[in-house]
Amino acid sequence: PIIKTISYKTGKRLKEDDIVNKLKEKEEYVLPYSYYNPYKIQQIQKTIEDLLIEKGLQSGKVEVVKNKTGKSEYEILFNIKEGPKIKVGEVVFEGRPKLLASVLRGAMKENRPHGVINWILGKDVFKQNKINDDLASIKKKYQEHGYMEATIGEPRIEEITKNSIFFKKKKMKRIIIPVDAGYLYRVGEVRVEGNKILNPKYLRSLIKLKEGDIYSIKVREKSVKDIGDVYRDIGHLFAGVLPVESLDPKRKRVMVTFNIYEG
Repeated sequence: PIIKTISYKTGKRLKEDDIVNKLKEKEEYVLPYSYYNPYKIQQIQKTIEDLLIEKGLQSGKVEVVKNKTGKSEYEILFNIKEGPKIKVGEVVFEGRPKLLASVLRGAMKENRPHGVINWILGKDVFKQNKINDDLASIKKKYQEHGYMEATIGEPRIEEITKNSIFFKKKKMKRIIIPVDAGYLYRVGEVRVEGNKILNPKYLRSLIKLKEGDIYSIKVREKSVKDIGDVYRDIGHLFAGVLPVESLDPKRKRVMVTFNIYEG
């Protein structure tokens, strides 16, 4: 069978251009008068459903309407019902968070609580498919503050009713995230290995991790960048810096070795 026409009946938030661009990006776009393939139609339906979720339209649905117009011709319509956009009402941390809830919420890239600023930035829309990314960002924030063994549990999602910034009662989501910060780690021994061209004392001066300070992966990554920049400045464009960490649970220290590959 041949696809005579393929069309999309969209709403206000998800536009046809958004769908077409995403399909082309994923190499799923189907042209009229191409062969009908039910698997490809299912792929397109799944892609549109994922786009609805990305835009916070969790209750959106995609219906495929197939009309036969001749012996071997089909008209395909994707009927998209967006449904309401769901906001995040609250983000709650339970267990042993130790860090301020505001710091942890600030680490989340998406799924932030509904409020004026997050509404303007479009970050208060509930996106189920982005929760794992937010959990990874929270864990990274802990490691920036020295909690190297922090654990983030599986979040629970609840439905609540809350006033919006326009003072209207709306159904929103409450995200409850169990966390255990664990123990605070400090900087132990810091070593530099593999360098031949540059003085090790100079390279060590570029590393802002001082013994006894609270360990931070943010400072570690900044040190990796600074050392790499110095090597590139002297023509070693393919130099690499690989930090290898070792935790001492008894002393609560992080030993780190910066392995230099000068190239």
